[in-house]
Parts: sequence; C-alpha cells; structure tokens
Amino acid sequence: VLFGGEAKEVVKVPNSISVSGSKTAEPSASKKMIKEMNAFVVQGGVYSSETAAKQRASLIEDDGLPSIILKQGDKYYIYIGAASSLEETKKLALLYKEQGFETYWKEIRIEGKTKNAYTEKEAEMIDNMIYNIGQYTKLAAGAQLNTRSDIKPKLKPIQVESIPQELQNLYNLSESMNKTWSAYQSSQDAASLIQLQKCILQFIDEWYKL
Repeated sequence: VLFGGEAKEVVKVPNSISVSGSKTAEPSASKKMIKEMNAFVVQGGVYSSETAAKQRASLIEDDGLPSIILKQGDKYYIYIGAASSLEETKKLALLYKEQGFETYWKEIRIEGKTKNAYTEKEAEMIDNMIYNIGQYTKLAAGAQLNTRSDIKPKLKPIQVESIPQELQNLYNLSESMNKTWSAYQSSQDAASLIQLQKCILQFIDEWYKL
C-alpha cells in the first residue's frame, strides 16, 4: 500500500458522482491532505501476483482497452473503465463483456493521507481536479453507453501559480481529458472515448499513489 490507508470495496453505494472530492486534514499554511475518493469501476481481473496482473493488463491493452493495476490488500486488481454510478458501471461492464472481456463492476474507496503537504491553493487545485474527473467520467461512460454525448462538462478552474512536481501528472491528465473530450465532440470517434477512459484511470492511479 502506497499511503496511509487502503483502497477498499464498499458495499453501500453513496449518492455521489463517480469520484468525490477530498478535504484537508487541518487548517494550516501547508498540510497533508486526507484522501477520500469513491470510484465506480469495471474490474478486468484480480491476481495474487503482480507479474500475472501485468501480463493480463498488457493483453487487455493489446485488445484495445486501457488498464491500471491497484494493489488492494494482498491482491492486484485490474481496472479497465469507470462510470458515474454502480448501475452505469454494470452496463459498461456488460458492454465490455460483449466485446470478449471478463468483467466485474464495483465501487472502490481510496483513502489515506498524501505523502506531501500542500498549501491551501494547491489543495483547492487538487479538489477541483478531482471534481472535474467526476464530470468527465459521467461524459465518457454516458457516451459509450449512448445515453449522452453532447453535454458540456461543468468544470471548476485549475488555478495555481506553480505546480509541485508530484502533481504534474495529475495536472497533465486533467488537461488531456479536456482536449480529448473536445476532440470527441468534433469527431464522434469512439477511440477518443477510450482515450478519455485511459486518462480517468491513470488519474485514479496517480491519486492512489500520491
């Protein structure tokens, strides 16, 4: 486990978007953040060996879907998609199953504290990025399931004078999501939705490790 807490499967499904925000641990000029994230994900496999998980993830990517591997407890879980609710995640999982993938749908919760401390503005930037990924998750899964594709995301501004090095990947992924969704709206190319799912999963992975 890469931070003070584990990602856990949650039985109860909250009334929230796919990724919920985080909050700061205590008021101060620079502090660690309490990581709180719920994500509704499509699982593409679970293994006791990291090597086996990586081999399976590679095959999944060769077949056209993105993947990340998270170590939860003593198992390595492969996640290949995300949606805005458990019901929508089930539909996405069944769609992938029709394409030949072994799938399972569930909610995971990532919690713990960040390794580094952040200023109030940096913490606000992180919170806004997490909010925005929830918006893009709704859009990506909705378009894949043909339930919505013309909605503009309601995004929060990402404003900070300088970005700490360990947050650079999160910021870059946020920017990539914006560009990828714009590209999809112009082209209606399904490959853009897969790329958007890839960015979403990589963002979850980065947040998990932060």
